[in-house]
Amino acid sequence: MRGDTHVAFAFALSFLIFFPTCVTCIMMAVLYSIVPDYDIKYKHRKLFHNVFAMLLLTLPALLFGPQVYLGAILGYASHLLSDIVTVRGVALLYPLSERYFRVAKLRSSSPLANLAFLLFSGLLIAFKFYLLSHPLGSSVWR
Repeated sequence: MRGDTHVAFAFALSFLIFFPTCVTCIMMAVLYSIVPDYDIKYKHRKLFHNVFAMLLLTLPALLFGPQVYLGAILGYASHLLSDIVTVRGVALLYPLSERYFRVAKLRSSSPLANLAFLLFSGLLIAFKFYLLSHPLGSSVWR
């Protein structure tokens, strides 16, 4: 997926979970949503696209507290989740395994696939606003 797609998806997921109680968590999720792509010049979709890198590289977020750390984990995981639906997939267990995991065969450069993720992200944000505007929803999702 494209960088803007990763950012939008992480923003939407974290907005759904953390807004309005932890805006810092949302910012951390957005920041960490692009970290896995720093491996683009090396072993792309291996070096940083795995659960071990996620746990290690998000550790600095613990300095801001456990809730903010969860925001970082969510942002990083959202990146892995959106890449796992691509043709190449991700090596989730690297370096223990070289196996690439995928659940679909979308092309990461596909305008349609990226648009679908952007639209889904918009729906998540709209759903959160719906929940906030209804008494039952606001008590459950706040």
